Amino acid sequence: MEGAATSDGDNPEARLMGPPMHGSVYAHGRAVQEPPVNRWGVCRCHDAGGGHLQGKDQPPGGMAWCRRNGWRCGRRSVSWYKMPNRSSACSAMARFGLTAGPLHALGVLELNMKKTSAELFSLLSGAGNELEIDDFVMNGLPEKMYTNLELMEFKTHNPSNFHIDNVRVWFPATLSGHLKSRVEFYIRAPVKNCNFIFFALPHKRSKLIISLKGSGHIAGFFSENQINLTIRMVGEDGRLAVGENCYINGATIIVNGTDILVGADGLWSDEILLQGSDSHGVIDIDTMEVVNAGRTHIYLKPHVWVGRRSTITKNVTINEGSIVAAAAVVTRDVPAACAVAGVPAKMIKDRVSWSRRDYGLDENEKYRLLRLRSKIDGSKTKL
Repeated sequence: MEGAATSDGDNPEARLMGPPMHGSVYAHGRAVQEPPVNRWGVCRCHDAGGGHLQGKDQPPGGMAWCRRNGWRCGRRSVSWYKMPNRSSACSAMARFGLTAGPLHALGVLELNMKKTSAELFSLLSGAGNELEIDDFVMNGLPEKMYTNLELMEFKTHNPSNFHIDNVRVWFPATLSGHLKSRVEFYIRAPVKNCNFIFFALPHKRSKLIISLKGSGHIAGFFSENQINLTIRMVGEDGRLAVGENCYINGATIIVNGTDILVGADGLWSDEILLQGSDSHGVIDIDTMEVVNAGRTHIYLKPHVWVGRRSTITKNVTINEGSIVAAAAVVTRDVPAACAVAGVPAKMIKDRVSWSRRDYGLDENEKYRLLRLRSKIDGSKTKL
């Protein structure tokens, strides 16, 4: 027998998650399911109650056990599997996106299944911490705790059974059921080491379709408004962020070794394309070298209005308060507070911005535009 589990309580059940691999899980001597262990034999326990997952060495012989705690009723679920050594356990657990705490004198390994919004923003920002919080949220990060589930807990289309390794979806605790109806994943090739962070729950009419290939991708979503997106993340280390209070009626975003950062308070129409890379090589026939290689970006600063059927190409920054007219193709940077139109897009009017209502500004918009005007003029306009 590869593993065994015992449960205390009136209705014993080993509440474990993950794909079955080998062996059997037992509750009071009765086989109840295949064990959700990975190839190293580490048990994954479902921590819906807010407790910690722990692993502790048994007497020499390579056995280990995991238990779920934090249940007020005192029930517990214990399982054990063959494990080569403590180092293997740490490595395997890290692959599940869990944070390993210090090894105590008795060999206890604490795993943190939850993170704060600040910790997740730091993960999104990367090692350089180059992202500005104010670009994405207007009143600071939400003071919430976030939990996560594996990708396969969501609606995932993987007809070719490509390998999925350490791909996790983060969301405010208790909201996974609502989120699952708004997000779908399509697996186009093996995928590993990706994180999708929902700092807020998108509106119930939202639909996000995320196609995945490659590794190291990360995406963060801050908006509670309706956002309808088709996102294609391919290659390595793609990054996408969509700020607070953004409304997106329909857009396709191509992320291929690209940083695509959308600031707060954006307003997008439909049939919009953000083309983060050329997707194919351009070759200099004299040198036979690729001339369009390298990491690319698209930055939309806060309060940008993007019109229907417009296209924004790689290495473009659209600055705060600007307007992109319908069917425009933006191939170069756009200054703050101006309107651009045409193919390729050119400035048609400067010192203009926009409001959501066609009959005037609300107080938040007025404050934002006064601040923007002050920034552009370099003056001391009283806010």
